[in-house]
Amino acid sequence: MSGTFGSIPVFDHNNDWLVYKEVVDMFMLANRIEESRRVPILLSAIGEKTVQVLRQLCDPESPSCKSYVELCEILRLHFAPRVSIYRKRIEFYDLKQLPGHITNACPAKLNGKSVAKKIHQVDAIGDPACSHHDDTDISNIYTLQDSDSSNVNFVSPVYLTVPVEGNSIDFLIDTGSPVTVLPRSILDNYPNLSKLRLYPTHTTFRNYNGGAIIPEGILKARVKLNNQDKILELYIVPQGQSILGRGWIKELNISIDSFFIHSLSEEDIMKEYPEVFSDTL
Repeated sequence: MSGTFGSIPVFDHNNDWLVYKEVVDMFMLANRIEESRRVPILLSAIGEKTVQVLRQLCDPESPSCKSYVELCEILRLHFAPRVSIYRKRIEFYDLKQLPGHITNACPAKLNGKSVAKKIHQVDAIGDPACSHHDDTDISNIYTLQDSDSSNVNFVSPVYLTVPVEGNSIDFLIDTGSPVTVLPRSILDNYPNLSKLRLYPTHTTFRNYNGGAIIPEGILKARVKLNNQDKILELYIVPQGQSILGRGWIKELNISIDSFFIHSLSEEDIMKEYPEVFSDTL
């Protein structure tokens, strides 16, 4: 393009989408690109890898059928979803000290000091993720497990067997996940479950490494537990492990407190009650 100001680089998925979009917007503005040309220019610039992701997100429509504003919003929801203060608060209080990780730097993992500040300003609130049917703000549905991490606030993985369509399936309890998920490899082991209709979903999840997880769809399965008999949504993902999220925990009246018993070492007890173990009378 001769006589144009600047250029649009290929979008790197490791970079900030919002920053990239600002570059694209400035390019369009500086070169007075009319609306009819913005979609072709965007699709030509972002790169083949991003176009493939976009095709999945727009399915069954083609990205070229969308407007420039619509495409940018779809990409934002995928690469830069709005921060959930509730979710970030969970991450903040559940941080583990990893080798080489300076404790004072932990708030930096929360994508900005303003987020950490908001966490401390929020008191006990309801769970918005459980009250919204299709919340694209969902993130980090997989529990972080690292056997090399220190024992600070460490809780061993806890599993619960749940009858789903008459099949006893083991789920990892994850109160950080608003939804319940099942990998395809486990689903295929239960013919009566795999025959259920798979409903489409446009929800995209992110794991703790920041990678995108696109569900294959949603099953509406019958679940019986704790005198509850309900039809609940079960997200099917390509791989991973079975996760029992807050939605099912609430619907099935599962008491989380009974699963997590805090244990204290002798050293912890002595620090907690120094006057009891003091040499002085």
